[in-house]
Amino acid sequence: MDFSIEHLVKLENAMSDLVFIPLDAEEHSRYQDWFHDPDLARRINYPDTVWFDYVSTSPHVYTWMIYADVGPVGVIQFEKDHTRASFSIAVNPRLRGQGYGKRIMRAFLARPEVQAVACVHAGVEYDNQPSMRCLQSAGFTMLSPVPDEHGFIEFVYNVKKAPGDACQSEAHTA
Repeated sequence: MDFSIEHLVKLENAMSDLVFIPLDAEEHSRYQDWFHDPDLARRINYPDTVWFDYVSTSPHVYTWMIYADVGPVGVIQFEKDHTRASFSIAVNPRLRGQGYGKRIMRAFLARPEVQAVACVHAGVEYDNQPSMRCLQSAGFTMLSPVPDEHGFIEFVYNVKKAPGDACQSEAHTA
């Protein structure tokens, strides 16, 4: 049986337009190459070996390289904490502005790992308007237009109605 990335992309493309591949050493190296882009390098910490060890061995962390027919389009790191979660997303720098962020978000929010939590939190730097628009188009709600002490605007996506509206009560950045 063929388990190559190309074959897996073709198989999953028959069912959807994006393929989520768990981040392995080869994907990690590919992701590191994206950090030659100054905007990405400014917004997300470089994925060094300490980061890779963490996302590879932590049972509550899921990290995927996302593929489309054009190749790798993004990376998502998703961290669960009981019924809450946070995530970060990076779109391949050479594909920005082409709608991949929105497509990734729609597919990500439908994943069973996400559906198992009540809410998902995200923090976006106050000057990252494209990311804010992407989150809002995917159904995230801005908790406050005022940046937190780290310069992040907080967003939440309610996957399930949380008891006592716990999703709104305390924000976490990703």
